[in-house]
Amino acid sequence: MSAQHELLAKAVERAARTSAAAYGSEWSALDEEERDRHRALARRWAEFLGLDAAIGALSTIATKTPVEADGAIAIRTIDGDDAQLVAEETLAGLVHDETVEG
Repeated sequence: MSAQHELLAKAVERAARTSAAAYGSEWSALDEEERDRHRALARRWAEFLGLDAAIGALSTIATKTPVEADGAIAIRTIDGDDAQLVAEETLAGLVHDETVEG
């Protein structure tokens, strides 16, 4: 699974837990069918919001860095492994393993 899809999956799972909490349910007390309903709702919201495309755009932005060139600021693309590392660190900062209570 690519980093982008992994991040999307984590965001959907977190949103499902948040959905359950909003409905007054404790995630650990839900059966798998109830959890799947909250996951489906979270996936629909992710699709509606275009979350996958937004994550891709942020990944692209994360591979750019400002540099000073001739007294002005220019944007330079980071190449290779450095770009992947910067993109992964940036995207990981968007979704952390904060547990939603409930």
